[in-house]
Amino acid sequence: MKRKELLRGIAAVLLLLPAIGHAEKPLDAPQKKGSSDQLARAAMKEAHDARAVWHHFPGFTAEVTIQTDAESHTGTILVTDDFDYELTISDDAIEPWIHSKLRSVIGHRRPGSAAVEVQVSEQKTSPEFGIFVARKDGSGTFRIENGLIREVLRKTDSNWLEITNVEMFDAGDGKVLPETSSVSYRDLQTGNLTKNVTNRFTWTRVGDFFLPSECFTIETGTEGSRQTRQLTFSNHKLTEPKKPLKVLESTSKLHNPLP
Repeated sequence: MKRKELLRGIAAVLLLLPAIGHAEKPLDAPQKKGSSDQLARAAMKEAHDARAVWHHFPGFTAEVTIQTDAESHTGTILVTDDFDYELTISDDAIEPWIHSKLRSVIGHRRPGSAAVEVQVSEQKTSPEFGIFVARKDGSGTFRIENGLIREVLRKTDSNWLEITNVEMFDAGDGKVLPETSSVSYRDLQTGNLTKNVTNRFTWTRVGDFFLPSECFTIETGTEGSRQTRQLTFSNHKLTEPKKPLKVLESTSKLHNPLP
């Protein structure tokens, strides 16, 4: 089965799933010996450190093709060394999903520290299924299995979503990048699915960095809505690092030396 056919199957099946009752509150793992907070921090740090990030990132340029269903546009992108970007393309190409996708593939490559204000939740689950780690501020619960984040559960006053990382891309040296993911959105009152977004990411190595090559997405809704999206990068070029300014030392003397 081809990859894109597989994604369509995942998207269709997930929309048929009923609301997960325990998702209304953070999912937990059985308590283990020692400090549960230390256990949670260690699990979160291991998963955080497994992400492939862009250290000493110089920025890059690339040609981009944006396709929403049958409509396609081409342009260019400049990604700066501070993980910002400038997209040059027709206004007709701009859809809300584009900036969200660019922030995801670019912003998540920024190095940073793992969250430390976390705790192991108390929901019973088997060790083979991983450990559930919740942020103490209530912003999310993570299912961590074999040192990788497999699920992210978020429920706020305005939003309820569940992210499942189905496949990871092996970036070498024990690091991974997202490859196939599924995002389910739920109604805040009923917990029923409102839409599902299935993503497929591919990466290409340029110098010391794995840069995004393609982001393919299928969004399906409960009322029969469906949209196919594709963001393609090509002709990547890393930005030349800025050369430091040479400091010239003056050989002139401002005064006679003291006796």
